This record gives sequence, structure tokens and C-alpha cells, in this order.
Amino acid sequence: MAANRAVAPDTTPGHSVHAVLVRAGVVVAMLAVAVAIVAFTRGRFAAVGVPLLLVAAAWLLREAWHLGSDRRALARTRAGQAPVPGRWVAVEGSAVALEQPMRAPLSGRSALACRYEVREQQRGAPRADMSRRASFRPLRYEGFHLVASAIDGRHGRVRLRAMPDLIDLQATGVSGGLAPDGVTPSAGPRLLRFAVRAGLLEQSRDRVHVDWRYGADEASGRCESREWALEPGATVCAFGRFGDGELLPARSRPRGIPLREGPAEKVLPTLRGQARVYLAMGMLALVCAAVVVWSVL
Repeated sequence: MAANRAVAPDTTPGHSVHAVLVRAGVVVAMLAVAVAIVAFTRGRFAAVGVPLLLVAAAWLLREAWHLGSDRRALARTRAGQAPVPGRWVAVEGSAVALEQPMRAPLSGRSALACRYEVREQQRGAPRADMSRRASFRPLRYEGFHLVASAIDGRHGRVRLRAMPDLIDLQATGVSGGLAPDGVTPSAGPRLLRFAVRAGLLEQSRDRVHVDWRYGADEASGRCESREWALEPGATVCAFGRFGDGELLPARSRPRGIPLREGPAEKVLPTLRGQARVYLAMGMLALVCAAVVVWSVL
């Protein structure tokens, strides 16, 4: 049962640090590939390298714009401006349940929203040098849960009308079993997993109960479980399109309603710093693309 499982804080940083580093690594890899293509082919395949750089630049600049939009919305809230219907707004306050809170499937904690994943550690065939085996961690279970919830802020109670993005919250590592308790997982999407997940998180709804299982066989190796939970009373900043007393999702945000842990005094500097990082990296990608084009002309 979930109550008998060992629960401990995970050492993985939240979205504010971890996601930026992961995405920076992906972009650096794309830049390295593009530069290598030009260097080793003497520009003959610049038609491949330049689009890679432009795609990376567009994605980075879009992230910088989103972070800037969140920061400006939160600054308006701190200045006392009331949310305007149809506009992107920020709500700072305490998370409250509008019905009975759930029990998180892995840790058993009381929660308003929860996201979890269970990965199995597997070891492949020995490498050519026989030094050690390659390892990989396929996803075996993941789930998204939300009960009717709201944020109590200075402008009253604002209801959450979509699954919030919980990756900024501190992850909790859970041991003592593989399958989540109290749920019946269905077969997860086999193709276009990211698109199916984004479609789920973009839907406007105030309750979510989705559990997916990947793979037909029971896991035989060691498993790693992580869980993110929004607990009652937590101080957060949530962002979304403002409706009639509710926050609505946006199709441009495929991870659900953006949600940051802590008061505005803590969140504002984080948003500002991240926006500057993404903007600088996006401009770097554009400069690299221009250099590649110039080198082959």
C-alpha cells in the first residue's frame, strides 16, 4: 500500500534549475551537430545545419517570450492590478481544495494535483571494451491527477481549469513497489507520446484522472519512482488565461497551466533570469546560423 512505501525528497532540482539545464544541453548538442556538419563537409550540407540552428533559435526565443509574459503578468498582480478577462494573468496565493483532496498514488500524501512516473532500470549487453554494461530507464508508468482546486489570492478565489505544470515543485522519490496504488492504469500511447500528453494537458477541465502503463510485461529490474504533488495550503504563483473567476490553459503551453512554487518575491527573479538565459542562447543560435551561411557563400 502507498502508506507503507518509503518516501524521501529527491535530489533532482525543480523546473527552475533542472529544466533549464536539460534544455540548454539539448540546444548545445544541436549547435555542436550543426557546426560539425559544416566543418567536416566543408559546407556542402549547410542546408541541414542552418535549419537545425533556426529551429533551436525559434524554440529558445519562444521560451524567452513565455517567461517574459509570465514575469509581466506577475508584476501586474504585485502592482495590484485586477485580472482582465481574456488576458494572460498571474495569480499568487494559497492552493485550496474545492472538494475532498486525493491521496497521491505513490506516496499517499494529501494532494490537490499530482504527477508521477515510474522508470525501470535495465542493463543492456556488455560494451565492446567489456568495461561495463550500457544502462537505460524505460518509462513504465505515469499518471496525472487533479481534483477541483483553486488559488486564494488578493483578488479572490480563482479556479484552476486545467492540469497544472508541477515540474517546478520538489520531486519526491518513492520506493517499495512498482505499480501505483489505488489506480487502474490503461495502455499508454505508443506513438507520438509527447503530442498525446500535450493534448491531455491542454484540455480545459477541473478534474483529471489519467494513469498510463507502458509495456506488457512486469518489470523485473530495479525501479525509480518520482512524484510531484501540489499540497493543500501551498503558496504558489499560477499563470493562465483569465476567464470568469478561473484560469484557463493556452495551446501554446503544452505542459498545462504554468505553476511556480513560492511567493512572487521568489518567483520574479527566477523568471527574469531564465528569460535572459533563453534569450541569450536564442541569439547565439541565430549568430551561429548567420556564420554558417556566410561561410558557404
